[in-house]
Amino acid sequence: MTSLGQKDAEAMGLDARDLMHARQQFVGIGGFSVSYEIPDVDIIVSGGGEQAVCHLETVYLHRKVKRKKTRRRGPMVYEGEAVAAAPSILGYDALAKTRFKLEIDFAEDKAVLVQKA
Repeated sequence: MTSLGQKDAEAMGLDARDLMHARQQFVGIGGFSVSYEIPDVDIIVSGGGEQAVCHLETVYLHRKVKRKKTRRRGPMVYEGEAVAAAPSILGYDALAKTRFKLEIDFAEDKAVLVQKA
């Protein structure tokens, strides 16, 4: 799924208080996130001098949430764990709707968008 990180959302002037809570819960590397839906988003994907516009019905904003620590018997555990600062992620839901594909070259440690054949 395509996600918009909090830093990018703030740079665009989006405020989570103006958005509807997501109807589903998301889990990432950092735990669960408090997510919001951004409806009707156009993403412009460009590469090799070409551009494609991808329309998505929904992009998700994952809000920054602080973790609360609680000590129980034994090691520390987290309550209400959430993604602290999820980045913006261009998901396959966007790339599947364009003429581009993502190629990753692990030997060169780089990724590029190229036109689909």
